[in-house]
Amino acid sequence: MSPFNLNDQLKKLQQRKDLLIIFLLFFVISIFWIAIDVLSSQQKTGISAEQRQLAKPLSPSLDSQVIEDLEQKIIYSESELRNFPIYVINPNQAVTMTQTTESADETTSQDQQITLPMELEGALNQLEEGL
Repeated sequence: MSPFNLNDQLKKLQQRKDLLIIFLLFFVISIFWIAIDVLSSQQKTGISAEQRQLAKPLSPSLDSQVIEDLEQKIIYSESELRNFPIYVINPNQAVTMTQTTESADETTSQDQQITLPMELEGALNQLEEGL
């Protein structure tokens, strides 16, 4: 073997050693990262009191008061719903109330402008900014 060939082999061995160190460092960091993820996920998982409450089985009995309340609810017909006022919020902070009335031969619509109090104007501005 020539000294030239021996030097080439030593350089290749040194490069492989450097690659081995890089891969070993990468492997250790990966194992450390996985261990941290596993430990943190175990600490986060659990069943809260609210989830336990929601998981309880339902009772098969019906509350008669709830059924009576449902039976007493008012059901509006379509013609009654047409007479309800509709409120529309305009960008100029005024509320438009539209009252629609029906007669046998025509339908009329009346608009009224209402100025909002300062508290409602602030709330309206916050809603507009949120959208």
